[in-house]
Amino acid sequence: MKKILSVFLLVLSLLLISCKPNTPQSVMVSEINIKGKEKMLVSEKQNLEITVLPEDASNKEYSIEVSDETICKVNGNEIEALKEGSVTVIVKALDGSNVKKEYAITIEEKKSEIVLVSSIEINTVSSMFIGEEKEIAITVLPENATNKEVEIEVITLDILAVENNKVKALKEGLGKIKFTAKDDSKISKEIEINVEKKIDDSLILSKMES
Repeated sequence: MKKILSVFLLVLSLLLISCKPNTPQSVMVSEINIKGKEKMLVSEKQNLEITVLPEDASNKEYSIEVSDETICKVNGNEIEALKEGSVTVIVKALDGSNVKKEYAITIEEKKSEIVLVSSIEINTVSSMFIGEEKEIAITVLPENATNKEVEIEVITLDILAVENNKVKALKEGLGKIKFTAKDDSKISKEIEINVEKKIDDSLILSKMES
C-alpha cells in the first residue's frame, strides 16, 4: 500500500511540473537604426526615424540625447538646430542591453538669397554748356537688390568728367557715360549728353544792334 501511494505521489508531482506554464524569456534589443538629414540649417527642425531591432524585442523604449545642447536641442524624436556646428545624436536602448547608436549632424548658417539688379535708371540732363556741372540721380532696381553698387565709366573723357555723382562738361561734343551694376547681373545703362559752347548774350545783343 505504501509503495502504491509513493508511486501515485510521484506521478502526481510529475503531472504538476509538466502543467506548470513556461515563463517567456525576454528578447533583448540587438540593434538601433537612425534615418534623417545629416545636414541642417540654423532654426530648421527634423524628426528622426528610429527603428529598434529585433521586431519582437520585449522593451523597445529608448532615450535620445545630443553631444552639445547649445548647438541643437531634442524634443522627443524632433531635432531643432540652434546654431552652426557639428553635433552627435545618441540613441540608447532602455532594456539593459546597453545597445546604442550615434548619428552625426552638421548645422550650417542660412545663406541669404541673392537678389540681382534688373535695371538701372539715370535721371540727368541731355545737354549742357561747357563748364556746367549737373547732378546725376541713379536708381537701381529692384529695391531689394542685394548689391546696389554701380560702376561709372566715362567713355568720352575729353568731353565729360564725373565725380561724386556730378557730371561736368569739359568741351564741346557728344559725351557718353556708362553705368554698370557691380553684381553678377551685368546690367548696364549708357547715356549721352550733348555739350555745347555757351553763347555770350552781349555778343548776341551787339549783333542785333548792328
